[in-house]
Amino acid sequence: MNDALLSQGLTNIEVECFLEDLQAPVFQGRDGPILISAPSQRAGMDLHFPFLVVEGKSYATGNPVFDAQNQSAVSGASALNILRVLDDLANVAEPGSCSEHQPMVFSICTEGPYHELWGHYITMEYQALSYNMVLLRTCNGALSDELERFLLAVENVMTWGGGKFLTDMAKKLGAMAKARR
Repeated sequence: MNDALLSQGLTNIEVECFLEDLQAPVFQGRDGPILISAPSQRAGMDLHFPFLVVEGKSYATGNPVFDAQNQSAVSGASALNILRVLDDLANVAEPGSCSEHQPMVFSICTEGPYHELWGHYITMEYQALSYNMVLLRTCNGALSDELERFLLAVENVMTWGGGKFLTDMAKKLGAMAKARR
């Protein structure tokens, strides 16, 4: 993310301080920080604006894959909310800087050798948001043909995340940082 922000004309110091500033108490609104970019407040986690989450369960614990699906639904909705707020803030800073499309994130749910790739997205009807998830691909990891197709789909998601998604995030953050100068 730092390199992507540097490409927006920001200095190293601006890049290092920008997300911290948006989340600092000084810049908090009535209900909390202006922007929360990290899904977790764990110390040492350097994760901002997630586009893929993984939820796994184990045969040994007796937790079925639908527990992972439920957790990924919540994680996906949280990630979508983070991206929605970023879109709103970027659009205020620089009108038109937001994508015309609603944000999208992905999740992988797994139980033993069974794996699922899900897409998460928002729809809006009559000013009401709906959070949706759709199954994109499944596989049994013990079957090499299925596993190969599944991993190719995951590779496509990762390529998108490191490419277009990252570029879009940097553009939005760059617009916000320039507006705050």
